[in-house]
Amino acid sequence: MKQPANQLDKILDDKLREFARADLDEERSVIIELDLATPTVQLRPTDRRGAAMHAPSGIMKESDEQERANRRKVEEMQAFLDRLLPQPANWLWSAQTMIATARPAQLREIASFHLTKCIRPNRTHTTL
Repeated sequence: MKQPANQLDKILDDKLREFARADLDEERSVIIELDLATPTVQLRPTDRRGAAMHAPSGIMKESDEQERANRRKVEEMQAFLDRLLPQPANWLWSAQTMIATARPAQLREIASFHLTKCIRPNRTHTTL
C-alpha cells in the first residue's frame, strides 16, 4: 500500500483527525484497519429473471503462506498496541480490524505505524 504523505491522512474522519492533532487528555474508541491482503470473493453463476449473472457465494480460503503472513502482521500490530496503550486492543477476525481506545498522541503513533492502513471512529463495537 502506498503511504500517505501525511500519516494523519490514514485517519479517515475529519473530526477524529482534528482530535489526533490536539494535545488533550481524552480518549476515543477507534477502528484500526490493518494493511492485510484483500480477501478474494468467490462467485457462482446464477440466473435472475432470464439474465445470466454471478452472485457472491463466499470468501476463498487464503493460502497457508498468506494466512501465516496475515497472522504475523496481526501479532505484530497487537504487540505494538500492547506496548502503546494501557488497555488491550481487540482483534475482530471477521472484520479484520482492531478496536482500541487511544489518546491523540497515541493515535498519531498508530497512524505512523507501518501496518496501519486506516483509522476510523468506532461508533459500533465495544472494547472489553
